[in-house]
Amino acid sequence: MSTKARILVVDDERSMQEFLEILLRREGYDVSCAGDVESALLALESDDFDVVISDLQMPGKTGLDLLHALRETSPETLARSMDFVQKIRKTPIVVNDSRGFFTSRVCGAFISEGHRLLKEGVPAAMIENCARYAGMPVGPLSLNDEVAIDLSWKIMDQTRRDAEASGHKYESSGTEDILELMVKKLERFGRKNGKGFYDYPADGKKRLWPDLQKHFPADPKLAYGEGEEKRAKEMQREVAAETKKAHEADQKERSKEHASKEPKKKPSGVGQ
Repeated sequence: MSTKARILVVDDERSMQEFLEILLRREGYDVSCAGDVESALLALESDDFDVVISDLQMPGKTGLDLLHALRETSPETLARSMDFVQKIRKTPIVVNDSRGFFTSRVCGAFISEGHRLLKEGVPAAMIENCARYAGMPVGPLSLNDEVAIDLSWKIMDQTRRDAEASGHKYESSGTEDILELMVKKLERFGRKNGKGFYDYPADGKKRLWPDLQKHFPADPKLAYGEGEEKRAKEMQREVAAETKKAHEADQKERSKEHASKEPKKKPSGVGQ
């Protein structure tokens, strides 16, 4: 009986199967291959595998269909997977089993947060600039333009439909109305059609769409007053603290001076 870890490679391209098989066998693994989901499921029914590596897009059922059919990942399988990913010099990331890839979930959350800030009255320019100051290469509104606003709407709409069809409650992000407005009413799809949260003039640099202010009015408190007022209060507290500290130091110095000016009492003794 083999003690090697067993890996099932599922890919409809024979060249990819052969490449992974050679690579994994060099690392000491026992490798089997399948060209589609049906063949993979048959192999899984007749044999035990420690790890399954699957392509996503394949004829018929996809890699996601295969993953959903598999049982819950055991700790041993997870550990073997982590070891394998590190051996091929990649960074392993363990995520929950839910809709979307890791990058899609992160980008989606980033974009949705930008939408929420826009609805709350934060100026679009402030949203974009703060994101860049935080280390992001572009702001969430700019990113949404690049990946296409209508694609975001389609993903949201399909997610909602799938949830309803499966009898589950759709978890709203609170930004569906923004996507509805931009795509269905204003037909602003992003860079792909030259208009989104930004305008894309043919003879110039992209710029935030001026009419965003009409559809998403900025809250004056968020745009101007609140930040300045908060900083003014902080400065008042700092000044008050420094004044108190200086006053206490002055009082302490005065006490020392007063003590040094007091006449010293002569010691009493016999023979005076």
